[in-house]
Amino acid sequence: MGKFFEILKYFFERLSLKPIIGGLEISDSALRFVAIRKNKVVFTLAVKIPPGVLKEGRVQSVDQFSQILKNLHENIIPRKPNQIIQTVVAIPSNLVYTQNFTIPNVGKEQFEETARLNLETISPTSLDKTYANWQLIKETVDHYELLGAFSEKAVIDQYKNLFEEAKFNPVVFEFPGLAFGRLLERVKEIKDQPVLTLWVSSDGLNIFSFIDGSLYFDYFRSWRSIQGEAREILKSVFENAVTEDIKRFINFTQSRFKEGFKDVYIIAPGLEAEIKNILENRLGLSGTPFVLSAFALSPIWYAALGSAIRGAQGRSEDTSINLNPGSSAKLVFEERVLNFTRLWRNIFAGVLVALVFIFGISAVYFVNLSKSVSGQLASLTADSRQKELNLLLDQVKNFNALVLGIKDARSQNNFGYQFFSDIRELAAKNQVTLDTIEIVSADEPVNIIAHTADSETVIKFKNALVADQRFIEVNLDPLQNNPLPDNSVSFNLSFRVKK
Repeated sequence: MGKFFEILKYFFERLSLKPIIGGLEISDSALRFVAIRKNKVVFTLAVKIPPGVLKEGRVQSVDQFSQILKNLHENIIPRKPNQIIQTVVAIPSNLVYTQNFTIPNVGKEQFEETARLNLETISPTSLDKTYANWQLIKETVDHYELLGAFSEKAVIDQYKNLFEEAKFNPVVFEFPGLAFGRLLERVKEIKDQPVLTLWVSSDGLNIFSFIDGSLYFDYFRSWRSIQGEAREILKSVFENAVTEDIKRFINFTQSRFKEGFKDVYIIAPGLEAEIKNILENRLGLSGTPFVLSAFALSPIWYAALGSAIRGAQGRSEDTSINLNPGSSAKLVFEERVLNFTRLWRNIFAGVLVALVFIFGISAVYFVNLSKSVSGQLASLTADSRQKELNLLLDQVKNFNALVLGIKDARSQNNFGYQFFSDIRELAAKNQVTLDTIEIVSADEPVNIIAHTADSETVIKFKNALVADQRFIEVNLDPLQNNPLPDNSVSFNLSFRVKK
C-alpha cells in the first residue's frame, strides 16, 4: 500500500512539474552550479569569470556578466534556451552583514513583529536601502535568539535582474555560511557541538561558528584587504592574517557565549597542510580538513552544494534567511503554475494534432475502401467466363514464375544434382556406402561420414578423391575410423570442391 502512494505521489509531482532547484555560488573568479535529486548529485558545472568583471562581489561589467550567465544557462540545458532554471544563489560573504540578537519570549502572536522591530534597530544602514531577513537559532522559556542578515538592495536587485534576463529564477539569495551549515548538519559527530569552520576561498578568509547546529557568527576578510596594493600575498602576511583573524574571532565568541573551540574544521583546497600548521603552532588548536563523504565532490563545490541542498527542501519547510525580496515559496509556486499551464497547453495541442491525424487517416481509408467495394461490385457484373479465364491466366503466370525461380535457384547452387551423382558414383565404384553428406556452403569443406569393408578400402576411396581434379584438400580423419559390429569400418572424410 505504501508503494502505491509513493507511485501516486510521483505521478502527481510529474504532472505538476516540480522543478529541480540548483545551488549556484558566485565568487569573483567563477560561478559554480550544482543540482541534486534524492541526495545524489546529478549535475555540476563551473564557469570562469575573467578578472575585473566582478570586484568583491559587485558587478563591474554588466554586459560581460550577463553573457556569462547566458553561457551558463546554455551549458546547463543546451536545447531549451527559454526554460527557466530555478536556483538558490550563494552571494559572496562580503556583500552580507550578519548579527546575532536576542528578543524576549513574547509569544507566537507578537514574535514576528518583535523580531522585525529589533532587526530595524541593528541594521547597519536604512532599511529603505537594505534587504534584511532573520532566522530563529535558539528558543528558551525566556527569550529567542535570532540571526539577522542584511545586504544592499541595489546589489541584490542588480543580480536578480541579470539572472532573470538569462532565464534563471533566483528563488533564494543567501550567503556561504548558511550553505556550509547544511553540510555540517549531515555529520553526526560535529553537529551537536560548538564548531569553528575556516573556509579559504578564492575571495578571502571566511570564518563561521556553529553552536548546536545553528550558525551564530559569520566573519569574512577579503584578500584585497590583506595584500593591499601588493601583487601577491607574502607567506608571512598570510600566516599573520589567519592567526589574527581566528584569535580575534575566538575571543569574541568566548566573551559572548563562554564557549571554547578545540578543533577547527578546514575547507581550504590545496592549503590544508599550511592552515593546519598555523593552527597548531601559533594557536594551539587542532585542525581537521572537512570532507563530506556523502557526496563525491571536491571542497571547492561545497558552497554551491549546500545551496543545492536547500533547493531540494520543500519551500514550506525552508525557514532559513532569504535576502530575495520575494517569498521563495511564492516564486516557486508561480513558476510551477506557469510550467503546469505550458504542459497542459502542449498536451492539448498534441491531442488535437493526433485527433486530426487519426481523422485524416480514417477518411483516406474509408475513401479507398469505398472505391474498392465499388470495383468489386462492378466486377460482379462482368462475364463469369472472363473471370475464369483471367484466373487461369494468373495461375499460369504464377506457375511460370515458380519454374523460373526454381531454374534460377538451381543455376545459383554450386552443389547441384551433378555433384551428388558424381560423388555417389565414385563411392559405389570404390565399394563405399555413404551415410551422411554435410554441406554448409560452397566456401566450406564438404564432410562425409561413410562405411566400407576394411581400412584398405577407405584408403583406396581417399586416393580416388585425391586423383579426381574436381576435389581438393582431401583429409581423412584417422581418429574417426571406428570398427562396426558387422566388422565393417566407419570413417570421416572432408574435401573442398574446386571452383
